[in-house]
Amino acid sequence: MKKIDFLDRMYQEYNQLDDRIIKLEKALKTKPLDRREKELLINQKEHMKAYREVLNQRINYTKQKYSDL
Repeated sequence: MKKIDFLDRMYQEYNQLDDRIIKLEKALKTKPLDRREKELLINQKEHMKAYREVLNQRINYTKQKYSDL
């Protein structure tokens, strides 16, 4: 049961991160930002997307590893 809880937490984290990325992308399109702010936010967004991809890989690995549950 503990492993399933861990997987649920990863799903929650993935969904929260996905929501934050969507909000950040919207902000980049709609908020008045100076060049430096925009550069920093784009950099942050790219790191968030990379983290989301690793998290997705961890979710898939965990599902595969514990598929017998």
